[in-house]
Amino acid sequence: MVRLLGILFLVLGGFFRLSGQPEDTTAIQALYDSAYREGLQDPAAALRLIEQGEENSRAQGWEAGLAEGLSQRAMLARRKGEYDEATRLFAEVLSFGEKNKNLRLKGSALNNLGILQWNLRNYREGLVFFQRALAVQQIRKDTTAIANSLSNIGMIHTALGVHDSAILCYTQTLDLYQQKNHSKGIATMYHNLAVSYRELGNLNLSNEYLHRALPLYTSLGDLTGQINTLKNIAKNHLKTENSDSLLRYLQPALELAKKHGMLKEQMDCYEVLSEHYASTGDYRQSREQLQNFIAVRDSQFTLDKTRQLADLQAKYEAELNLSGLQVKIEREKRIRQGWTFFAIGLLLLAGVLGYAQVMRLRRNKAEGLRLRSEHEAERLRADSLAREMEFKNRALTAKAIYLVQKNQILSEASQQLKELISRDKPVSSDNLKKIQSFISQNLRQTDQWEEFLIHFEQVHPGFFDRLRQVNPQLTAYDLRFSAYLRLNLSNKEIAALLHATLRAVDTQRYRLRKKLALDASQDLVVWMQNI
Repeated sequence: MVRLLGILFLVLGGFFRLSGQPEDTTAIQALYDSAYREGLQDPAAALRLIEQGEENSRAQGWEAGLAEGLSQRAMLARRKGEYDEATRLFAEVLSFGEKNKNLRLKGSALNNLGILQWNLRNYREGLVFFQRALAVQQIRKDTTAIANSLSNIGMIHTALGVHDSAILCYTQTLDLYQQKNHSKGIATMYHNLAVSYRELGNLNLSNEYLHRALPLYTSLGDLTGQINTLKNIAKNHLKTENSDSLLRYLQPALELAKKHGMLKEQMDCYEVLSEHYASTGDYRQSREQLQNFIAVRDSQFTLDKTRQLADLQAKYEAELNLSGLQVKIEREKRIRQGWTFFAIGLLLLAGVLGYAQVMRLRRNKAEGLRLRSEHEAERLRADSLAREMEFKNRALTAKAIYLVQKNQILSEASQQLKELISRDKPVSSDNLKKIQSFISQNLRQTDQWEEFLIHFEQVHPGFFDRLRQVNPQLTAYDLRFSAYLRLNLSNKEIAALLHATLRAVDTQRYRLRKKLALDASQDLVVWMQNI
C-alpha cells in the first residue's frame, strides 16, 4: 500500500503542470494506422495504441477520432473472431457517420459490416452492405475505395457460385487498380480472376492469370500471395493429372511456408499433396501428407490458444488503464474547486482506489486461473473430437478403397472364367459356370454396402435427409451414387463399386444433376460436399 501511494503521488505531480498545445489530428490518425498494422501480429500492442489515440481525441474534443477508435476496436474484435462485438462497434461507427455526414467513416463501416457477414457466411446480407458501401464511395469519387468495394462484391459472387458476375466485378476492379498503378491490387485481381476461371473449367485462362500474378507478388515481397499463387497453379495441374508440373509448383510453396512459419499455408499445401497422391493411387504417400496436415493443424490450434491468453491479458491491462483515466478526470475536477478541497478528496480517493485495486487483482487472479482451466479443458475436448473425426474418416475411406479393390478382383476373375468357358478345352463347363455364378452373386451382395452405409452416416449425419429435401424422388441408387461423390471418389473407383462402366457413371452424373436442378456452372462434387 505504501508503494501504491508513492506511485499515486508521483503521478499526481504531473497534474500540477500546465498542459501544452494538443497534438493535431494527423498524429492521432498515425496512431490508429499503427494499431491496424500491429493488430495483425500483436493485438495487445494494437489495443494500447488505440487507447492512446482515443485519449488524445478526447483531449482535443475530436469526435471523429473517437469514432475511428471504435472502428479500430471493431477490426481487432473481428480478427479475434468476436463477431457480435465487432458488429455492435461497426454499427456505432455507421450511426456516427450517417448522423455527422462523414462519408469516409460511413463507407468504411458499411464495408466492414459486409466483411463480417461474409465471415459468417451470410452472403446475401454481405452483398447488401457492399453495394451500399460502393454507392457511398462513388459519391466520394475515391478510386481505391471503389475498387475495394467492387472486389468485395466479386468475392460474394464467387462464394455464391455466380462466377460470371464475379469475373465482371474483378475485371472492373483490375481496370481501376491499373489506372492507379496499384501493384498489390492488380496481383490480387489476377489471382481472383484465375480462381473464377478455374471454377468455370477454363484452366488455360486460369493459369495465364496466375502466371501474371506470381511475379507481382514476388516483387512486392508478399509471401502469402506467392504461396497461394503457386498452390493454385498446382491445383490446376491436379485437375489435369500433370504430376510433374504439380510438384514443380507446390514444393516451392511448401518450402516458403515452412521457412517463414506460415502454418495455414503449410496446411493448404499438405492437403493438395494428399489429394494428388490419392488420385495417383499412392495411398501411403497420401496418408503421410495427411498426417503432416494434422500435425500442423494441431500446432496452429496451440498458437491460437496462446494468442487468446495474450488477448485476455491485454483486456486486463486495458481495465487498469481505464481506471487510471477515471482518476485523472476526477482529479482535474477537484483542482478547479481549490487546492484544499482537492487535497482532502484526493486522500480519500487514494484509499478507495487502493482497496479497489487489491480486490480487483484478487478477482482477476481467480478469474485467470478459471479461464486457463476452461481453455485447457476446451483444448482437450477439441483435440479428442478432431482425432475421433479423423479416425472415422480414415475408416470410411479405407472401407471404400477395400470395396473398390474387392470388386475389381471379382470382376477380373469373372472375366477370366468367361474366357475359359468359351475355349474348347477339357475343362468342366458346369463347374466353371458355378464358379462364375458364385462370383457374380458376390458382386451383387449388399452386405458391404450396408456396413459402409453405417460408417458413412456416423461421419456425415443427415446427408441423405438433406438430399431428399432437395428432391424426395431420389432413388436408392441415386443416394448411393451421391455418397461416393461426397467422398470425392473418381469415376473409375465409382464404376468398380457399382459394377458399372465409366460411360454409365457419366450418364448417372448427368441424370443426378438434372434431378438436383444444378446449373452447368456448379461443380457436382463440390455441391455434394457443401450440402
